[in-house]
Amino acid sequence: MSNPTSQSFPPTLSRPSFLDEVLEAVMDHPLCKTHQLDRLAVVLPSHRAMSKLRRGLMNRLTGPARLPQFYALSGFIEASSPWTAADPLEVLVRLHQVVGTSEDALPFDRFVPWAKVVLDDFAAVDHELADVGKVFQNLADIQGIEDWSFGEETWSEDQKAFERQWRRLPELYAKLHASLGQDGLATRAHLTRKLAEGEGLLDVDHVLA
Repeated sequence: MSNPTSQSFPPTLSRPSFLDEVLEAVMDHPLCKTHQLDRLAVVLPSHRAMSKLRRGLMNRLTGPARLPQFYALSGFIEASSPWTAADPLEVLVRLHQVVGTSEDALPFDRFVPWAKVVLDDFAAVDHELADVGKVFQNLADIQGIEDWSFGEETWSEDQKAFERQWRRLPELYAKLHASLGQDGLATRAHLTRKLAEGEGLLDVDHVLA
């Protein structure tokens, strides 16, 4: 018989802790009632939380039982996807290749800070599951290009190239992800988007997150 004092986690301000609430949700889940907890995936914020919840469940369960599949968020995303999260430097290189060496290409010393802003915008679009074309339709204005204190007729060639690249963002977004996808790669934000849109591969009946 399990020790009653070890069945819950320390409360905060006399309220159940987060892990207590997760533990109760697992114990009350239909898959627990049918002794099929191995068909349940539980997503937690850290490996430490996973270890604590695993111990809590072992204290609560009676008799032999398979535990749920535990994942930290980043691990869950990758385990659920046929793609691998690309290294940020690889993503930067791929974007540089996609931009190419046309007349619109920025000098490399200006490309890097520009690319970091662009990749942050791409990630935000994916996290929000937003329509890429609509979001980037007026992104040049959002980024403040219109606030330059001189008219377009006075822009330097670099500034004109900079503005043209902003106008190409929907195209660059599509080409970047196509380039990564050919090698089984994706940005972490794009992995999250694909999972949210139902392209996951995890073999479970329910995800508790």
